[in-house]
Amino acid sequence: MTKVKAVEAGLLSLDYVKEAAVISREEEASGEKCFVAYMVFASTFPPEIIELREDLKKILPDYMMPSYFIMLKKMPYTPTLKIDRQALPIPQKDRSELMTVYVAPVTELEKKLTKIWGEILRINKVGINDDFFDLGGNSALGIRLVAEVEKSVDIKLPMEAIIRFATVADMAKRITEQKGKEKKDNFSPQMPISSKEYKQMLTIIAGSKISAISPGYLMTGFNLNGYKNPIFWCAVNYEQHPKIAKYLGEDQPLYGIFSGSGIIWPSSMKMKNRRKVMERVAAHYLNEILKVKPDGPYILAGNCNGANLAAEIAFMLINAGKRVEALLLLESFDEILFEYPGKMALIYSKESDFKPYKPFIDWEEQGWEKKFVNSPKIYNIGGDHEEYFNEPYVIELAGLIEKFLNSNL
Repeated sequence: MTKVKAVEAGLLSLDYVKEAAVISREEEASGEKCFVAYMVFASTFPPEIIELREDLKKILPDYMMPSYFIMLKKMPYTPTLKIDRQALPIPQKDRSELMTVYVAPVTELEKKLTKIWGEILRINKVGINDDFFDLGGNSALGIRLVAEVEKSVDIKLPMEAIIRFATVADMAKRITEQKGKEKKDNFSPQMPISSKEYKQMLTIIAGSKISAISPGYLMTGFNLNGYKNPIFWCAVNYEQHPKIAKYLGEDQPLYGIFSGSGIIWPSSMKMKNRRKVMERVAAHYLNEILKVKPDGPYILAGNCNGANLAAEIAFMLINAGKRVEALLLLESFDEILFEYPGKMALIYSKESDFKPYKPFIDWEEQGWEKKFVNSPKIYNIGGDHEEYFNEPYVIELAGLIEKFLNSNL
């Protein structure tokens, strides 16, 4: 089932929706794709948009939530009795779909911010309690908005500001607090990654064919309707996630995480400096993971330098008192893994020129297992370095992962 059909099915499952049509269209301002929902209600007393949104949130993940809801008296049909999607009206941004009452700006800062928001979102009337994403905002528009606010109020904002402070009132309050303190960054006491780095990461995902799970996020998602415990997979690019997700099957949800290699840190960076950057990237993704899944158990996986990031996140979760069910690492090893206390698999390609598995040839005879707090399971699979995402090796890899997750090690 396509995403469009899934959204339509979600709408039609609501008792008060008689007919529904959903289209995917490109936002004129940002170029990003969004869903537009058209509905004919079964009753002459339709629900408020706030009620519709809340009901849909129980059915659909955030990344599939329509940006526009358009109520029709009658659905247009073609002579062959199919919905005439070409005749559906073009959505217009206004306040009619918002769940908040309009509250006018009072302070000079609020007036300045509402003016900027209106220009970016192309809306004439923005209230201080209006939510950025409810107004049709998305990650691309968020980048422009934060840049304009920074320039206008002469203050440095983390890109996370548009997620954490998604109303003018909240943003104005935080800016006022920030300006009142000389050095302390009150937006994020321990800023995971810088605004520049965050923009670079967003650019990468915007340039790929894969969408983030929700506006402002860096994680992607696959098989999210599956019933199994999700895997959070750290890879060296966004194109690797759908390959393994396909063979793990639709019952296995997978969240894709980009390591930032070549963008935030080059491969030539010294390991000491690389680890510092990795810790900040891990801190950012930890925030996203906890928003998606506040409680454990968690499954972390990663390949190549993404494996180092996965291990870093796993340690952070454990230090935060969370339970990590399993850690799977491909084609990588770091001495910090000797201290890893949980269930872990180390997987290496037999023909890899990279050969990170060399120390583990006959590793039991060499006594390597004695160095680990908890002895890992070591696997060798066919193929060269990163060929494990291609057939036939990816089939072997998916089967191995399922076997390991179902084991009692």
